[in-house]
Amino acid sequence: MYTFRGFPWKEQLEEEYPSLFIFGKLKEDFEKFCEEVKIKQPVCIIGVAKGRRSIWEGLAINKFNSGKLVKDGKEFYDLYIPDKTTFPINQTPWTTFCNWTAYKIQHFLAENNLNTKLSFLHIREKDLQELRGQIKELSI
Repeated sequence: MYTFRGFPWKEQLEEEYPSLFIFGKLKEDFEKFCEEVKIKQPVCIIGVAKGRRSIWEGLAINKFNSGKLVKDGKEFYDLYIPDKTTFPINQTPWTTFCNWTAYKIQHFLAENNLNTKLSFLHIREKDLQELRGQIKELSI
């Protein structure tokens, strides 16, 4: 699981998920994150960020602000959504840090032929408990 240094409930998640990775500086931390993924080869990675409503991101697009993330990269990647989710799915991602990490990580997984699933969720504090249940489903 990963999040960002500004995620307001990261301490709550760190207690339950001690391997929680926290992105501070995107490019520097991305390299460290990829090294951990190569070593641990997780079944699933979940990115979480604060949201005005709780939604799974269905896509990661090759765009950050007004430019491309990967020059010759795919236009988009589908992200994994748990089968029994009660949160809606967003198919129109924003071109912000959340999308940056989701696209770059999925591109890294594809380039390295890793079978790790990647999910990304924007969440409200009141839905954290429900997220825990959905994480159990993802942890196969």
